[in-house]
Amino acid sequence: MGSSKNHLAGVLSTLRSPKEPAPPGWVEVWGTSFHDAEIRGHADGRGKADHSMRATDILVALPSKTATGRRVKLLYRATGKQLRGVVVGDLGPHNGVNKDDTEYLHGNARPAAEGQFAAAEPYLRLKLDPKLDRAKFPPEALDDQGRVVVNPAGIDLSLGAWAELGVNPEVAYGGRFSDWVAWAWDYLEARE
Repeated sequence: MGSSKNHLAGVLSTLRSPKEPAPPGWVEVWGTSFHDAEIRGHADGRGKADHSMRATDILVALPSKTATGRRVKLLYRATGKQLRGVVVGDLGPHNGVNKDDTEYLHGNARPAAEGQFAAAEPYLRLKLDPKLDRAKFPPEALDDQGRVVVNPAGIDLSLGAWAELGVNPEVAYGGRFSDWVAWAWDYLEARE
């Protein structure tokens, strides 16, 4: 529990809106890292079996099955670097929001996790434990299974994607990097 509390404290202390809006056609969201090497689905979108992800693989996860196998472009404004043709290889982030967030991906809505996290944040700042003190959180802070949403992310990036976007490899490959990142649908045939 200690490391997850430290990670949460880091999210609370650094989560802030970007100073400028994302470029037209892009959406900027809090991005987190894949936490393990297993993803549920193939990068080709078939999703028939588990697939082991190498640390250098460049993939993202978005919270809708309709996105799996599609391609996105990424922009990390902290470094000015952009990637194109990145495959959506998994369903995620796994932040407690257990819904197919198609309004966020295919409409004009923000990620559902942002609203739930915003409702939980004041209580988290009081150092309430999301697992032990669940009853003290408002219903808007809970997912559909009654868990407190402690991760506002709208996208997960593989460790390799963060590194390619210019994050120091030692930091990126640490597996706990989070920051604002912009993404948009990309209609390239394939990443080269």
